[in-house]
Amino acid sequence: MKTFTFVSVAAILAAFSVSASAGQFEVWSDGAKGANRTVIVSFAGDGHTQDAQADIAFDPGLEFVTANAKVAGSVCAELKGKNMVRVVPPSGAGSALSSKQIDYCAFSFRSRGGKAVAGTGLTVSFTECAGVSGSSNCESNAIDVSEK
Repeated sequence: MKTFTFVSVAAILAAFSVSASAGQFEVWSDGAKGANRTVIVSFAGDGHTQDAQADIAFDPGLEFVTANAKVAGSVCAELKGKNMVRVVPPSGAGSALSSKQIDYCAFSFRSRGGKAVAGTGLTVSFTECAGVSGSSNCESNAIDVSEK
């Protein structure tokens, strides 16, 4: 049985005094009880967003192992020494990013010293979406998908 725990952090800002929605990042963690954890980061645009970025802090009890781009041109990287990873979908370069939720990055972590980390062990610490009308914070959800 899968248990879904939703932790939502949402912020919508106006750009140039025009109310605008923003894209949506989804951060999926398997919340594994074992030593390994897989994290998938996806993004869905809002019809206007051409560029997006998310910085995701991970619990110091987790050790970064690998980052893999699931879509060519994506930036999926560890920010060394900061317990953070960065996700940047490929630029829309003048066109809006897809409004369909697309997986852009996969990260793997392992527990330091075999200690369990509660929940996702992840916090979306920064998001930004940019389009023709300026920049704003993107919405984000961190979702722990655990097997019980």
